[in-house]
Amino acid sequence: MSKKLFQIRSRLIHTLRAKNQHSLHSPFVFAWYNKVVLNQDNWQPSNRPEAMRQRFLSDSSVDQGEDSGTRAAGNTRTISQVAKRALGPKHKLELLYRIIRLQEPRSILELGTCLGVSAAYLAEGANAKVTTVEGNSYLSELAANELRQHGYNNVDCINSRFDDIISRESDKLHLPWFIYLDGNHHYDATLKYFNIFIERARQDCILVLDDIYWSKGMAKAWKEIVSDRRVPISIDLFHLGVLIFRFNQPKQHFRLRA
Repeated sequence: MSKKLFQIRSRLIHTLRAKNQHSLHSPFVFAWYNKVVLNQDNWQPSNRPEAMRQRFLSDSSVDQGEDSGTRAAGNTRTISQVAKRALGPKHKLELLYRIIRLQEPRSILELGTCLGVSAAYLAEGANAKVTTVEGNSYLSELAANELRQHGYNNVDCINSRFDDIISRESDKLHLPWFIYLDGNHHYDATLKYFNIFIERARQDCILVLDDIYWSKGMAKAWKEIVSDRRVPISIDLFHLGVLIFRFNQPKQHFRLRA
């Protein structure tokens, strides 16, 4: 089965099986769903992140960097192509913004800056510093400049391979933290980073994985992660997988409409 067919099949299965707030018997997840997914408090970010997106969508310059994520070696692409293919859709990034607003983490770490639009959404909801890491030096510099021009002074952009920096940056995080893993959509890397972070997880920390059905490998990793006894609450929103470390609650998994 091709990757595209796998994604379509996974989307169909999720649509058929996902529940809404009326099926939630957990008071915590019921409140979380209403505030994050349904946005009952009407939390709205500014238009700055989308202004950044539009700027990059019109950028015809060539990406001159290299990375170790999902791009095949030797592929030439323009910044506008990067923006079209790699930047998360507005509704998904707004979910991240609302999770931050609700949980109020003391530290935020993103692995996979790309062009910085997701970091902007994280910063919009935060009263804490956002550290974002990108392996592509050219994209990292573009993101840092654009974030600075839009006034995001609480974002620290780091150009580095994830493996070279992940332990050091994890040790710097203040509790409770929020981590967004969006930089390497492969089975081995996903499980490797998950195991690093879960050893540091404490009450009310949150780990969000992007594109959990991007490939069979990602879906397999997600299935193993939600089965891990160390994960109290896992929420499948299809585009995002959310792990909430509330150790005073029984282990539960939810597949929800978003």
